[in-house]
Amino acid sequence: MSRDSKRRFATVDALKKFTPERLRDFLFDFKDDVDSEVGLAMALEDKVLPYEKLVDFFMNTNGKRSVEILTAIFYINALATPCGKRQIQAQARRENILIVVPERCTAHDYVFYAWKAGRDKDLLAKAFARGSGHRKRGAVTFQTDACCGPKWDASAFEIGKLFFEQAMDKHFLGDQEGGGTEITPYLEDGGVASVSEDEVEDGAEVKSQMDDVWLLIRRGGELIRQGIINKNMTRGTVEYTPELYDAAVYCPDVGELRIYAPLKDREVYRQQLGVLIGKSAGFFARGGLLTLDPLKTGKRSAIKLEGFENRIKWVRLVELHWRMPGDDKEYFTHHARDLFDLVREPDPANGVEGVPLVPPGVVLERADFLIKFCGGDPPRTLSIVPPETARYTRTDDASALEKWMRLRMFKVSGDAPQV
Repeated sequence: MSRDSKRRFATVDALKKFTPERLRDFLFDFKDDVDSEVGLAMALEDKVLPYEKLVDFFMNTNGKRSVEILTAIFYINALATPCGKRQIQAQARRENILIVVPERCTAHDYVFYAWKAGRDKDLLAKAFARGSGHRKRGAVTFQTDACCGPKWDASAFEIGKLFFEQAMDKHFLGDQEGGGTEITPYLEDGGVASVSEDEVEDGAEVKSQMDDVWLLIRRGGELIRQGIINKNMTRGTVEYTPELYDAAVYCPDVGELRIYAPLKDREVYRQQLGVLIGKSAGFFARGGLLTLDPLKTGKRSAIKLEGFENRIKWVRLVELHWRMPGDDKEYFTHHARDLFDLVREPDPANGVEGVPLVPPGVVLERADFLIKFCGGDPPRTLSIVPPETARYTRTDDASALEKWMRLRMFKVSGDAPQV
């Protein structure tokens, strides 16, 4: 979950991080909005932009802004960071969208260029939906009983979309939060499993890998009342409902639904997305898919990279949390640069005691991995918290890490997908 504070448009200092030329170009793409503000179009021609007036304009203080410009502001605000820039670049490569920028271009300005270049293909929306922000988020996974789900049906989605949004509005309003739920799907690029020519000639079926579907869910948060100082220096208050977002990913090949949302909302999402995708609130019935049992072997092969050499450079186990057996609820945390480096086999003949990775009899509660992906980005973390939660530094990593967890048996249900 994240709050859309529109902080990059909320103050004069924030607006000055965008170059005046980029702001002007952006605003003139929304001529009707600009013309609705008396004198704004003329003021934009001045050498110095009317920043105070623009703050009121972007923050929609008079409630006259169009849905189109408010949506654009939402994504620009969320992605105008160095991490957001990398998200956009990755999505632009997937979509074959060319973004032409000057040699010296800040992340703030870059997002305007990207918005314009990919406006017709929802570039920013797709980049945002895939990344859902560059911070650690917890994904809870549910699965169908069949360990395989139906292919995504865009027509059925459009029919069921309104019912899903109404059901979630009812839930959020019941929690005294805002309504206005809106769900938007974005399909991941799919592929075809490789087969030999002989298999094709013999009439063997070629199984297509079904696309994963990223679901961005925007909705209202709790009512906020805030004190303000008006332009005439009088004091007052404003009330508003911030726009929040959650996310989910549907993986038809393994019948999985991953949900990125607050704990109190996950069960409702599981049921309503089950109705939307599988026509039943119990469609995604299986939970408890995650385990740390592979680490109990104490062998580094538990985290080997076989099959992922072109995606992941290295993986280190850096932290383990365990609970002692019994009713005393005694917990321990073991942290090191690489915990497997500390493992030592016992050598009784030489009086050397062994050092196991996991003490016998304990209950593993959490494991933290440091993962270096191929490319120039710094290492990122993956936390596995059985029985159902995986946390990523960046949700854009989920596609590779979910497959890695399945092949290494940290996810135990269903068939492991081919990589």
